Amino acid sequence: MVLLFLTGKDSIGECNKYPHDNNHKDNYPRPQGTINMRNNGCDDCRITPIDDVRTIHYTACKKPWSCPTARTNNNDKKQRHRINTDLTNITMCMNLHMEWFKIRKEFDELHYFVSKDKDIVTRNTGTYNPEYFLGYCEEEGKYIPIKFPESGFDIAKLYPQMKEM
Repeated sequence: MVLLFLTGKDSIGECNKYPHDNNHKDNYPRPQGTINMRNNGCDDCRITPIDDVRTIHYTACKKPWSCPTARTNNNDKKQRHRINTDLTNITMCMNLHMEWFKIRKEFDELHYFVSKDKDIVTRNTGTYNPEYFLGYCEEEGKYIPIKFPESGFDIAKLYPQMKEM
């Protein structure tokens, strides 16, 4: 997992970047307070407080809209669509997914505000891990997609400040 985050004012760190020879065993992030130049000297990004995260790359945590879960066997290639808990912190992954779904929910609410189409804000009826997926997942791998009107959708109406750009 490569995750970029702010480590201080105007500085950025990059964690868990794998070497070219695929020797991953010694390349996990260092514990906080321990010097390790192999990994760019950064702390374990898998436990970075959400408020310190500025950019997310979801590859290891899997895409939020895939409504993923943790692997039950990290060696089973058939479970590659699930979150590998040897590489990630499952709690962090799920919290990052929740942040994505908060943005999805905000988008739906803005869309409803403009369109007044109640179907937009009543779609989050999924019962799969609702504490993280906020009702947008019916089961593992079964995402409830965003509803767009058949025609005439103008995103600028949702974000009027875009017109100024």
